[in-house]
Amino acid sequence: MSISYHVERVTRALDILSIFIYTASVVKMNLLAISLNLIDVNHIYWPTDV
Repeated sequence: MSISYHVERVTRALDILSIFIYTASVVKMNLLAISLNLIDVNHIYWPTDV
């Protein structure tokens, strides 16, 4: 197995991982904005597993 093949696989895995992390962060920010807009400030529930 050549080194370039291994580097290519690692690079592809990192690309997929970075896209996944970016998507998760965008979804998290959208959910946070939605919850802040829909829930009254006095009744905000803060999940402990975030």
